[in-house]
Amino acid sequence: MLKRQRTLLTLLRQRGGAAGRLDLIKLAFLLGERGKGGEGFYSFIPYHYGPYSFSLMQEMTALIRDGFVAESDEKSWVLTPKGSAESLRDPGPAVLGITEVLDHHGSLKTTDLVDLVYEKFPWFGLNTKLTSKVRPVRPVAQRAAWTVGYEKLAVEGLLDCLLRSGIATLIDVRRNPLSRRYGFHGSTLRRLCEFVGVGYRHFPSLGIASEERRELSTQASYDKLFEHYEATTLKTESATVDTVSVLMTDGPAAVMCAEADPCQCHRCRLANEVARRSDLQVKHLAWPRLRSLGDDLWERSNASSSP
Repeated sequence: MLKRQRTLLTLLRQRGGAAGRLDLIKLAFLLGERGKGGEGFYSFIPYHYGPYSFSLMQEMTALIRDGFVAESDEKSWVLTPKGSAESLRDPGPAVLGITEVLDHHGSLKTTDLVDLVYEKFPWFGLNTKLTSKVRPVRPVAQRAAWTVGYEKLAVEGLLDCLLRSGIATLIDVRRNPLSRRYGFHGSTLRRLCEFVGVGYRHFPSLGIASEERRELSTQASYDKLFEHYEATTLKTESATVDTVSVLMTDGPAAVMCAEADPCQCHRCRLANEVARRSDLQVKHLAWPRLRSLGDDLWERSNASSSP
């Protein structure tokens, strides 16, 4: 079991063994925002009722399937004896954070907890369905040949940072959009992008076959592969590159592949070719600069819209 899953069980136990879905999600969010969730804890996105984690919901479904948690109704989760015993195994440093969050917020009614989160973290009202809440202005990035790699991000981290940095369309340039990590399979990623208002396009012909990447160990070996990519794929797929160029010229869009370092990913060479054809400047969104860039854009966008 992942530590973050055990943290959810511990949060439920310390909450009295039961919690509404909305309450648990918001308390988990506050735990993460305080930096007390531990390494690899859940990331969150602005969704219909404030901060939300697709991964948390996916893993809670697994905890229910495996008998650690039960559903008392459609809106509540209850810790089972099996789950309670599991929560006591190697709870880790998150226990202190859970106690702190519950001491401050554990007794709040659901509506008060939701109001608190919206007030303290207004960014997460971006996609709210609650008409009583103020939506922040969504940032819009300048047109550029943006690139992004998801290697160090949860899918919520990727989506949140795209929203914060003002990217409207994600252009997937993986040959085979498969991943063992939740959210990065092509069809799932398309669906999650649609949920948060980010366009998704996939151009597999601009990817590189996985077998061609197996022996890469130095930057020189990467460079050799990418020189071959420029001499072959970018020429034979010239019309597809033109399509990507149009997308990036028409609105803020980012080409995406897995690697965090753009110098070790073919998207860098693709972006360079797009820039050559369109006069756009190549820019790379990189963790951890993604969130700080988004914060700056969001703050300036909302400052300019204030009365």
